[in-house]
Amino acid sequence: MTGVIAKYENMKVERIEVKRCFVASEKGKRLGGKGMDAFESGFKEIEREVSGMSESSLNNEISPDWPRRLGDYNRLIWYFEECSVDDLGVWPEAGGLPHAWCIESLRTTALCIMRNPKEITRLKVSGRDKRAVENIPGIVEVAAIISKIPLLAPIVVPAGFRRPSPPYRLMKGDIDDGSLRAVAFAIKGIETFKVYVGRDE
Repeated sequence: MTGVIAKYENMKVERIEVKRCFVASEKGKRLGGKGMDAFESGFKEIEREVSGMSESSLNNEISPDWPRRLGDYNRLIWYFEECSVDDLGVWPEAGGLPHAWCIESLRTTALCIMRNPKEITRLKVSGRDKRAVENIPGIVEVAAIISKIPLLAPIVVPAGFRRPSPPYRLMKGDIDDGSLRAVAFAIKGIETFKVYVGRDE
């Protein structure tokens, strides 16, 4: 992976910042469905909690989820930089979205959601995993806020790490965490946003 977008300045960060981001994002899920004021005040408490956690404590929060994720976070070299909705691909079948909607770019995934209301209605009724259809509308409401919070930035790993090609289109990076947030940004019309980018170097 050579970078998300070359024209943006890269800022190298320590891996603990990425781990804080992942853990804060997980804890932030309990704020889903709250209005902007409630979300902001609630997330401030999460920020205080996570900022005081040691790396060992953060590791314990991450590793039960998926051991490979912690290994990747430890091994990759991390940057905080801006990216475009055309550069990234979401997790396969992110939050229960149809497989075909997740093969191309983040922009394409967002367009599929916006252009297929009947399928969204069907997923709400019969989908086994309803996280996307239930959570994305609420995330869109606060997208303008959360897209500016570093602790809620999507986490991106090198292309092919999470999205095998084929069948998935090889993008400049795979969203490891924050796929639904990124989709909400795209639906909201946010063309570029900050992400944590991991590179093999």
